[in-house]
Amino acid sequence: MSISDTKVRESVDPVAFRRVISHFTSGVAVITTQHAGTKFGVTASAVSSLSMDPPMLLVCLNRQLATTDALSDAGVFAVNVLGEKQAELAVQFATRHPDKFRDVELMTRELDVPLISDALAQIECTIVSRTDVATHAVFMAEVKTAEAGTGDPLGYFRGQFGSFTRALDESVYESVRESILARQDYTAEPITAANMALELGVDRSSVYHALQQLRSEGLLLADPDGTYLIASQLTATDKLTLPPTGNARNASRNEPGRR
Repeated sequence: MSISDTKVRESVDPVAFRRVISHFTSGVAVITTQHAGTKFGVTASAVSSLSMDPPMLLVCLNRQLATTDALSDAGVFAVNVLGEKQAELAVQFATRHPDKFRDVELMTRELDVPLISDALAQIECTIVSRTDVATHAVFMAEVKTAEAGTGDPLGYFRGQFGSFTRALDESVYESVRESILARQDYTAEPITAANMALELGVDRSSVYHALQQLRSEGLLLADPDGTYLIASQLTATDKLTLPPTGNARNASRNEPGRR
């Protein structure tokens, strides 16, 4: 049956669509470019191979982003594919912080666009066309250089960054949770994955995922600069009535629609 023979249906509810499409697991990349002496970058999961001959790819970005117009003006950009330990970097480039490139080691190649040095893969592209569709701009681009290292990619699933190959480290989660609940002074310095990893003597990436889980459970509030604060409603009484870990935590994490 052709499209012309079918009855046009109303669009699905946007909230419902977002919940459903969030179950599609994708890789994570940071799109970077440079225009008029300024570096631009944004985290994106809508990146796809388009053609092998010639090598081309497709990138979709929100039209309201400054990076989107910068790509159009520059005519070139890079796709920096992130590794499984770079979830913090993905969050850094996903915020509206005035300096997204802070503490990021960069390099350049043929097209002189900023490349993240320790990215899992780097792809430089020249734009062939831009098509605006609804809220997004769709860029079709030809690949000019492509380099890849070793390691596992960062994944994006149900609104969270994570590993394709490893689940949450339960022992690290318990240690981080106990450390946070033991803090008596709620006006203390903000929590960071780096400081907590140093305090506990464990892997920073595992701590980051534990902090994200505690954030989803309401114990922590996340700041755009990558720090965490103990939720303001967490009192001494709350500490005694928090839900137990284990099955209860897993049940809340798997609740339909939870993001």
